[in-house]
Amino acid sequence: MAFTASPEHLARLALYRKGESDLLFRDGMWFLNATCEDPEQQRQADAEEFLGIDLGIVNIATTSDGQIMAGRALNRGRARERTLRTGLQRKNTPSAKRRLNKRRRKEARLPVRTGQEQTPRPGPDRPRRAPPRVNRLAPA
Repeated sequence: MAFTASPEHLARLALYRKGESDLLFRDGMWFLNATCEDPEQQRQADAEEFLGIDLGIVNIATTSDGQIMAGRALNRGRARERTLRTGLQRKNTPSAKRRLNKRRRKEARLPVRTGQEQTPRPGPDRPRRAPPRVNRLAPA
């Protein structure tokens, strides 16, 4: 099957592709998932400092240095999502089921997005640190 991509992505795919690729259809769009092994990216193993993040249910994230990332805005957003989800579940129509699937994926992306927004960015007064190591623990 033919596909298109930017020239740099096509070159990277031709050079570093490893294993098989998957073609996915989600939300009316086609996606190609390919595993690539880039030798330049493997040099990040020489880190001195790590930050562990536990993605949880009650608190969206808890870091290994004790910082809990949850708050009023996050809890209000969760309450809003819960009421919307409850209303759609009550309707039980094909359209409501489709919208529930869309909401489910959006809710699944929330911990990752929130964690990325909360991560301190390097700046002129903050030296660049090693990327945080994420420990994904299954809920109890």
